[in-house]
Amino acid sequence: MKFRLIALLVVLSIPALAVAQKHAAKKKGNGYIGYQYTGVTYNQKLPNGVRDLGGSLLENENYGVSRMKKGKTEMLWLTRITGRNWSGLPNWQVKDVIYLPQLKENQEILQGMTFPCTINKKEDLNLIVLAELLPEKNSYSIQKAWRADTRTKKFEAVSTRGISCENEGDDGDG
Repeated sequence: MKFRLIALLVVLSIPALAVAQKHAAKKKGNGYIGYQYTGVTYNQKLPNGVRDLGGSLLENENYGVSRMKKGKTEMLWLTRITGRNWSGLPNWQVKDVIYLPQLKENQEILQGMTFPCTINKKEDLNLIVLAELLPEKNSYSIQKAWRADTRTKKFEAVSTRGISCENEGDDGDG
């Protein structure tokens, strides 16, 4: 009798487990949201095979945006520091992900403290911009823009109107 009751409970729980797993996968989106890792140096791989292409901290320095790559897929991760390991390296948790289009040779991602852009002439360290370099004008044509909202822990698409990013590359002094 106990065996039949246990077998019945197992059979009845299978659909619930499948729904819970499907819901968890949908909630995590692509499997990166919620992923936790310890900071790595530029161009190194994480345990899940994703390569870190660099990033920067946001206005709230407990958050950062990292450009990541797995295979040919490039993405931006909005991450939050959840603590530090024994040697002081930050532990990060992925809060949101943007998949980037295949970038052309003259396109760049400009972001945060590393390469601040302005919106309506005001610097915004939470702004992430996909821009095309116009070498003849020594400036950028803004293609797309997002803001990393640390309150909602999401990337939000923003209008490119009023956004400016100056090319601070080689000025010939060096």
